[in-house]
Amino acid sequence: MKKSFVDLWREFWHGDAGTKIRIILLVLTWANQIIAVIGQTSFASERWYQITSLVVSVLITAITAWENNDITYFAKLGTQVLDALQDGKVTEDEVLEILEEGSEEKK
Repeated sequence: MKKSFVDLWREFWHGDAGTKIRIILLVLTWANQIIAVIGQTSFASERWYQITSLVVSVLITAITAWENNDITYFAKLGTQVLDALQDGKVTEDEVLEILEEGSEEKK
């Protein structure tokens, strides 16, 4: 089932605070880079501004890419579980039951 932009927007604003912060920082960082490229800065030291801006852009981009992509095995497994839930192959109750069994084994 394909979701509309409005549905995705609602999910975004009701989602994880960390995700919202990373996305907002990424948008601000790239907006700052665009402004710097077209030369609309008013800082006294252009060189230091450009270096600082580049470092912050690289860091925010790297953090956002790492947090939102399946790089590790467990992240990939989590995506498979999410896909199975969305496709109706498993139910939420089945997933919760598995999680409860796992937490009981650790006790």
